[in-house]
This record gives sequence, structure tokens and C-alpha cells, in this order.
Amino acid sequence: MTRQLRRGLLCSLTRGGALPAWLARLNDLGSPFHAKLFCMGAAVLAPFRGRTVLNWAFDTASLGGAVSFACTCPAARKHAIRDGRRGVVVLGLPGFILSAALAFFLTVSIPAPGCSVARESCMALVLWSLPGGIFYFRRARHFWR
Repeated sequence: MTRQLRRGLLCSLTRGGALPAWLARLNDLGSPFHAKLFCMGAAVLAPFRGRTVLNWAFDTASLGGAVSFACTCPAARKHAIRDGRRGVVVLGLPGFILSAALAFFLTVSIPAPGCSVARESCMALVLWSLPGGIFYFRRARHFWR
């Protein structure tokens, strides 16, 4: 299931023009093959950086996923209202609240071990979000048409 979600995300990013041209090339099956190779290379090399760096990557991914889902739920709800899809409308608000709460609790410093995201992970998320934000706002005119 996770592999299918990642493939769907990469396909959506390539079709929306959010990935660079060399990553957006599709193979004969319509899959972003170069983007998959890039992700695979990053995943293969990550363990050689050490356990601490892996923890930072997982913390950053969990926090980034929570924030992304918190942004996606209201957008899905808005489109569902327009399209008349009642099930998605009903789930949009609870999805936003739960993912925003998860992001909040991941960023709050809780004294118990393993209950909050490390400071380095938050810095990595900010550093990762800056280029993403710049790229998004450069392409925002295309997204809002």
C-alpha cells in the first residue's frame, strides 16, 4: 500500500509539473522511473549516514506527512463540496484536526523519551520546506488556474 501511495504521489507531482524535467520522465508504463530511482538511491544511502541521521529522517517525514495531510484535508473537502461527495466532506474536518494535532504533539517538547521530534529534525524540516515553498510559489500561478 505504501509503495502505491508513493507511486501515486510521484505521478501526481510529475503530471502537475512540480518535479524537474529529468525526474518527470515517464517510462513505457507511465511511471516516473527517474524519480523512483532518485528515491531508491536516497533510501539505499541513508543507512550509511548512521542511526541518528535515520532518526532525523523519520522524524522529519512524520512531521512533514502530518503537515501535508493537514493541508490536503481542507482542499479535498472544498473539492468534495463542489462535487457533492458527502463522505469526503464529512471526513475533511476530522482529518485536518487529527493531523494538525499530530503535528502539534510532534513539535511540542515532551519530557518522555521518544515522544517528540528532535531539534535537528525540525531544522531539517524547515530547510527542506524552504526550497519546496520557493518552488511552489514560483509555480503557484499554474496551480491556481
